[in-house]
Amino acid sequence: MFGREGRVALLAVSTTGILGVFFVGPIPQDPSYHWFADTRVIAGVANFWNVVSNIPILLVAAFGLWRLPRLDERETRMGYFILCVAVALVGFGGHALKHVVAAVAVLCIVLAVPAAATRVTK
Repeated sequence: MFGREGRVALLAVSTTGILGVFFVGPIPQDPSYHWFADTRVIAGVANFWNVVSNIPILLVAAFGLWRLPRLDERETRMGYFILCVAVALVGFGGHALKHVVAAVAVLCIVLAVPAAATRVTK
């Protein structure tokens, strides 16, 4: 797929990005980040419309997984599967749980890798 030069360039860019994370300090987050547009509780769900707005993301992930057996290229199935699962995790874990719980702990779980990388440099 890539020639030797392309692989070397990809490796160089990836390595630079990964190593760069260790030299960047913590990025402060605006406290207003947790102020949601819709603060109503409907059917026992806090920030109801913010949570419900993630349903289309989950539908896209489900559709992608449903289409998985129909892929022509067997070599691309694993990557496609990982993409669909990642989209589902974003729709469920990254957004919906954050809105339901509205706690910093969930955001820390979603951002665990960058936080760990920042701590390593200190």
